Amino acid sequence: MDTTRKVSYVCKNNAEGSRIRGRPKNRWWNCELTDISRGKIKNWKGRLKNRADWAKSVKGAKLRIGLWWLLGRRRRRRRRRKKKKEKEEKEEEKTKEKNEKEKKGGGEERRRRRRRRRMRRRKEEKKKEGGEGEE
Repeated sequence: MDTTRKVSYVCKNNAEGSRIRGRPKNRWWNCELTDISRGKIKNWKGRLKNRADWAKSVKGAKLRIGLWWLLGRRRRRRRRRKKKKEKEEKEEEKTKEKNEKEKKGGGEERRRRRRRRRMRRRKEEKKKEGGEGEE
């Protein structure tokens, strides 16, 4: 790690100076060290150099600490996307089936409706014709 980077500077150097009275502030690095100790990661400085080994140790630490829900974000996203896609596909299938039914069986229903409309119109026309002639 390059010593000029801020992360390496924070990791390797201790802050100098006086503190105000009272409880010490929680610094970022202190929180990281407590997480590492709670996760029971040993030789963490050595493991940082090997990315795959560090990823395994962090995964195990998250399980130990109780941050297991952080592990499967990608997996959960994939599942959500998959469910959403399946839902959309089902809806498409339903609409296709509905359209096919309308084409096959629904056509007859349309014809029946049209016939009823025609019959009503004819009846109305006959009534008008009959009513007009009487006046």
